Amino acid sequence: MLDEDHPPPKWCGDWVSRRWVDRLKTLRLSPLKGMPSGFKNAWPPYLVEWEDLLAQQEQGELEATQREQNRARLQPSLRDVTRAEAVVC
Repeated sequence: MLDEDHPPPKWCGDWVSRRWVDRLKTLRLSPLKGMPSGFKNAWPPYLVEWEDLLAQQEQGELEATQREQNRARLQPSLRDVTRAEAVVC
């Protein structure tokens, strides 16, 4: 059985590939997109007017838009980030 925290005495392809895929998933969850938060604009990227909401409701898109706006993005834990850095190094 392979230990996830410590490499085996002789590395095998299975252990390396599992660790690599795990760390890529962690990196994908990390908020690395865009500019540093100090330079972001506080205004929303668009303004939704009442007529826009009515048109979205008529087309059946209002629920999908609301689901997308209310989506929460999960952040990786400190342990996951530390393990991802160890794999990259």
